[in-house]
Amino acid sequence: MGRQNDDLAVIPWYWRDWRASKARAKMSPIARGVYRELLDAHYGEVDCALPSGDADLAILAGVDLKTWLKVRAE
Repeated sequence: MGRQNDDLAVIPWYWRDWRASKARAKMSPIARGVYRELLDAHYGEVDCALPSGDADLAILAGVDLKTWLKVRAE
């Protein structure tokens, strides 16, 4: 992927907002984990961009392609 963003030592996480989110409540536990992994990957890039390909996104999310394709719409 791209260059790493080392300027963000800390990323605020508003856990109460996350727990209160209706969108989060509708997500499967696997989709929640995938979402969090992609958020971390997003903030880690200098341009805060993620790749568009399913295979690359699955790798960043830490899941196999079959799992990614199952949860990506969530």
